[in-house]
Amino acid sequence: MLAAFAVKGALVDLLTRAAEGRYRVEDIRKRKTDAGDLLERPLVTVYFDSGNFPKNRSGSRGPYTQEATIRIDILTAAKTTVDLSVLQNPEAAPEQITAALAATMDAYAIVDAKAEETAAILFDLIMRPQNSKLGTDNELDRWITSYNKGRPQPTGSIVILAGYFTMTFDTVEYTSEETGTPGSVISHRIDLTSDTENVPEEGVTVGKPF
Repeated sequence: MLAAFAVKGALVDLLTRAAEGRYRVEDIRKRKTDAGDLLERPLVTVYFDSGNFPKNRSGSRGPYTQEATIRIDILTAAKTTVDLSVLQNPEAAPEQITAALAATMDAYAIVDAKAEETAAILFDLIMRPQNSKLGTDNELDRWITSYNKGRPQPTGSIVILAGYFTMTFDTVEYTSEETGTPGSVISHRIDLTSDTENVPEEGVTVGKPF
């Protein structure tokens, strides 16, 4: 495994242990974005975004320096008192539209505050000096380079807001001397002719690794 991937795993472990009910951490492959679940707790997803291997920072025979980037996504939600589909209904009455707009602005403020609160928690955890190694043996030169936040998106009576951190760091990657082990082969024979005297048996042999 590349060292950079191990750092990502250590970051996931750190944020999961420190959640304490303030947010929940899910793997990107299992992430569920149900709006109802987001109302209870913000959703945090960590994944490896990119890695560069500058030639001027590595030898031709290694080790190899990787400049890695990890992205930490944050999804939050807030509920309004009015169904926001009213705003998309051309037949809605003026008083319905006024009420929907007021409820929307209230929900926007709530979800924005929740997003900022969660972002502050994550920044504090990641950048604490005691968390600077992130599964490595030495101080990891990690750095949160940016925080981006989108616009609130109304969905029915729920407003969802997405934001993300970008964290960069360097790792040293080594090649190994390991070689792959070929799988065993099972021969499958399928008879294509009947077993008749003096008639050669024909068949198909398939090699199947397992």
